[in-house]
Amino acid sequence: MPWKNGQGTTHEIALCTDPDDGPSGTFVWRLSIAAVDLASPFSRFPHIDRTILLLSGAGMVLDSGPHGRHVLAQPFAPYAFAGDWTTDCTLIDGPCRDFNVMVDRRRATACVTVLPLDAERGATWPVPVCDAWALFALDADLRIAASGDPADGTSSDTAPWPLPVGATLLGQDDDGVACPRALHVRSAGGTPHAHALAITFARHVPAASDPA
Repeated sequence: MPWKNGQGTTHEIALCTDPDDGPSGTFVWRLSIAAVDLASPFSRFPHIDRTILLLSGAGMVLDSGPHGRHVLAQPFAPYAFAGDWTTDCTLIDGPCRDFNVMVDRRRATACVTVLPLDAERGATWPVPVCDAWALFALDADLRIAASGDPADGTSSDTAPWPLPVGATLLGQDDDGVACPRALHVRSAGGTPHAHALAITFARHVPAASDPA
């Protein structure tokens, strides 16, 4: 789909909305991959906190005026900024692609973590209690197994799920309880220096109304 400002294109991976959002274009959280082919301003998203990671290409320089200037040139290094800011993008050396995490700060928070995978042992991600989580295969095909909680008799690992490079595994629980308790992530082919991107979203609990 085109960017909100029409200056680029985005591949939307997942979107969480509330019934009240309707056709307004607002959302609770969103995951996407953007192709940045030209120097241009970023779209403004009021009330949205953003985190982006460089996936491919030489990168870009993000100039947010009084909020500072950031060089996004290291792959898989998260950079967080406010969607409310006026941010201009200049390409360092040609087109690039980036992964985007967006969350409405009035309704939820996001936590973004890059997991380096040991070639032999992979990595274990303890999934915190959250409303939704995602794993993205950054640079290698992955195998993922889940563990439950020994206290409730769900400690056995699942059969590994394949997650091709560039694909996303999503999990969501309506009760806000993260299950599985942990995800064991490893490279499908033992690729050295592989990485996975782990994201969690937690909804804000509405404040109780004052008694009348």
